[in-house]
Amino acid sequence: AFEKERVTIRTCLDTGFEIPPPPTCSVHAVAATVIELIQSMPMPIVPFEFFPRVDFETVEVARYCKNFLNQLPLLNQNVFVHIVSFLRELLLEENRMYNRLSAESLSSIFAECLLRPAEVPLSNRPQGSSSGGFDFPQWLTGGDSSSQKRKSCHIQAKNLIYHMISAGNIF
Repeated sequence: AFEKERVTIRTCLDTGFEIPPPPTCSVHAVAATVIELIQSMPMPIVPFEFFPRVDFETVEVARYCKNFLNQLPLLNQNVFVHIVSFLRELLLEENRMYNRLSAESLSSIFAECLLRPAEVPLSNRPQGSSSGGFDFPQWLTGGDSSSQKRKSCHIQAKNLIYHMISAGNIF
């Protein structure tokens, strides 16, 4: 049934028809289809040169997120905002009682497909989620190993997506 839902969703996306609401197409099938579509793109939604390299513990997050969005090319910005809006929709109370999702889990899932730096090619994206801080001086000096860079990149992407999903006043 899940695969049938995904085929229906892909057909709707390709033809411009509205995606049928649950139970015909579940939010999980929509999310899986969106992730598959985004991951199939050669360039991420956030262009390589805009990958965030900031310590989220030392910046005013709302201001940083607004500035981050404003620097994106308009098309990328619109797609990014629509996807984050979809993720926020999944976290509404009436949806959470069915999907049991959290901002943390969504940021971990979507970080890897929305953002990736040029230094971490699509085939080498980190698997799973991690925690910890981004060591900006280490990044600049090249002191990280390749796996440490991938982990740091995932953490950066995950933090940005988390803050975008959680903050209501960014856009």
